[in-house]
Amino acid sequence: MTTVRDLGAFSSDDLFARRDVLLKDPLNARLVAAGPMVTVPNGYPMVPWGGRGLTITSPQDAASKVNQLLDSGADVIKIAMESGGSLRRNIPMLSLRKPSDCPAAHQRGDWVSAHVLQTPDLARALDAGADDIGAHGRRPSDRCLDSADGQGGRVLGPDA
Repeated sequence: MTTVRDLGAFSSDDLFARRDVLLKDPLNARLVAAGPMVTVPNGYPMVPWGGRGLTITSPQDAASKVNQLLDSGADVIKIAMESGGSLRRNIPMLSLRKPSDCPAAHQRGDWVSAHVLQTPDLARALDAGADDIGAHGRRPSDRCLDSADGQGGRVLGPDA
């Protein structure tokens, strides 16, 4: 194993510093770290799990916080695109509608990974410009897989 991805630490306070210390030993795998998941107030993972994320309230707030996260050492940005359908609840989610809605990371040449648990959210994440899908509870539809392939994206998950 050469690389490990951490796509959702609750706090980035010392995650990136710990990663940098571990990288000094060539026997350690490289850690690609996202820090906290970018989400909206009362969005996933706060609902339903009581987790924490980096909450954003506007496109300007998103750009500012994503840039701060990247400046502090994030290698990738993880966005929550979970509407709650697979959890039988309605969860507020990021309102990304087109690829330009992930601009702060993409303008800097960084990767955007989306967390989704169901195919309709997967389609929204791909349409919004996510570069990969870091979690998906079941095999995505062929349409979603074709869409990801056509956009140069990747779907990573248990059945992809």
